[in-house]
Amino acid sequence: MGELAEDFALMREAKQERRNRREPGRIAFVEKQLSNIGYKTEYDGFNKCLIFKHKGNACKIYPFTGWWTGKGIGSDRGVKKLLRKLLEENNGR
Repeated sequence: MGELAEDFALMREAKQERRNRREPGRIAFVEKQLSNIGYKTEYDGFNKCLIFKHKGNACKIYPFTGWWTGKGIGSDRGVKKLLRKLLEENNGR
């Protein structure tokens, strides 16, 4: 069983290294896309998410996983899907 535990530990470390390498770029991409359509973002380092206001409600997007949630926009996964939804709501559908 010891070998299997070591293998899982190595996989966990590799996953964390990959996340640490990719996450800053994803955060920058989402910040830029949201600012392009008029949303100011604030980074929550503890939860590793971006917070923005939509129609007075705080909404969150987790850039690494792409999951987003907020009152008035629901929740789903995908940055492009979020941007499309925000643009539709701002343009009155």
